Amino acid sequence: MRKLSFLLLSACMFLLVSCIDNNTPSAVTKQYLTLIQNGEYRKAVDMIHFNKELTDKDKDEVAELIKDKMDKSYGEEGKIKDIEITGEEIKKEGDSERAKVSYKYTDPKKGKEKKDKVSLVKVDGKWMIESGK
Repeated sequence: MRKLSFLLLSACMFLLVSCIDNNTPSAVTKQYLTLIQNGEYRKAVDMIHFNKELTDKDKDEVAELIKDKMDKSYGEEGKIKDIEITGEEIKKEGDSERAKVSYKYTDPKKGKEKKDKVSLVKVDGKWMIESGK
């Protein structure tokens, strides 16, 4: 009886976890912003779609640019806080799909809530942050 209960519980947990979709524009945006929030800039760069293939050195340079921008924007006050996804729009454009995800966060320097948007593009079935370049 215990083995059967354990198997049923395990099966239910597997089904629950498999139902969570981490490949939505909102989920990808939240993951991307959380990486930036945690200072994991190189991992965040791997979530960005560029129109040309980047070398590891190029990606490291982009990560450094993001870090510099965050340091310049927020300085010693720290990192962005309280990230919350507030909206998502998906559009089909011919064979491609694009999305805009709205979010809000707390600016640590000013202590005020700010709003912004991120553009995404679906590449090979996977949502990625759009670089614009």
